Amino acid sequence: MSSETGDLAHTVPYSPYSIQKLKTMTETPASPEVTPGRCLMGSLISGGFGFFLYQLTLSIATTFAAKPLVQKSYLATNIGIAVRTLVVGACSLATFIFGMAAVGLLLLGIQTIFRKTENKVN
Repeated sequence: MSSETGDLAHTVPYSPYSIQKLKTMTETPASPEVTPGRCLMGSLISGGFGFFLYQLTLSIATTFAAKPLVQKSYLATNIGIAVRTLVVGACSLATFIFGMAAVGLLLLGIQTIFRKTENKVN
């Protein structure tokens, strides 16, 4: 160990193979090409999840509406209302996120179709 420089590189044995392996591990993998088919498939999947979550949200909301809270305690009633609001809100948020992802992927697919046709014309 070199006490003047404090460098550990001289004490650790290495091989060119290990350096190359380390370089390949740290490189970012190439992202797959954006194609209209992938966009539309992703849009269908996201739309399916969104539809399922919409049905779930609707079912939860109607169940909560059909069974009102009947508690004698003011605190228990407020906690029950808060929990119901959080559950319906979380389901609604998930529905919105998947729905917007589906719309965005659909629009991206349409955009890639138009860009490919513009590139073929030019």
